[in-house]
Amino acid sequence: MNKTGETEWTGITLNARADRDPVGGLADLLAHEIAINNFGLIDMIRTGHPQLWKSRMWFSKSEENGVEKNNSLLGQVTKQIPTWDKDKRSGLFRKCATGNLLAAEVDSDAVNRFMNWKGGTQSRSYAKGELAAYVKQQAVLAGFESLGWRQNHHLGRATIAVDMSWCNALLPGLSDTPNNLPARFQEFHQCLTKTAVAWWQNLAINTLKYRLSYVEGLPNVAKVMQTRAYQDSQ
Repeated sequence: MNKTGETEWTGITLNARADRDPVGGLADLLAHEIAINNFGLIDMIRTGHPQLWKSRMWFSKSEENGVEKNNSLLGQVTKQIPTWDKDKRSGLFRKCATGNLLAAEVDSDAVNRFMNWKGGTQSRSYAKGELAAYVKQQAVLAGFESLGWRQNHHLGRATIAVDMSWCNALLPGLSDTPNNLPARFQEFHQCLTKTAVAWWQNLAINTLKYRLSYVEGLPNVAKVMQTRAYQDSQ
């Protein structure tokens, strides 16, 4: 979603390592922003608030030594993603989605429309017609082995079933969003739900590494972890 509230498609890939996964990482940042700083993101979705698209989720900025720096939550996540484009990290999402669409044999003109590419920029600068190389590149960026990823790319934790009530414990109010919201708000809600699902699927591995300090400040999550349903899912 751009600054004017218009939909622009993008994409992101789960990382092979739970502690480096940008999808769950975004949910983690959001959960702590909500719990500690009372960030009203969910309320903005539920009410269809027009300021959602200008919130700290996307566009909060500060200046340091006269240089404008992006301190949005999305920006904090993308700083942790290895990328060949250090100055425009958010462009990695656009490249990811473009490559996925082309690899799925979506018509190039349709990709240009969905991704808002102008002229031949897509083919010159991003796709390059080397889809096999692109898919390998994405696999490596996602943490899989460069030589054996085709035979060893199963993501076991992604098979864990996550109850919507768990997502609501992480991002309070997420399950209470009305169904009659404008399409772009509904789509954003779906994206947030996917980040929350990824967070729960990563949780067992992250708590092995960081112990219970990983869920410090998230009492509703700690309660879910004590339930039989959660323990049976692991």
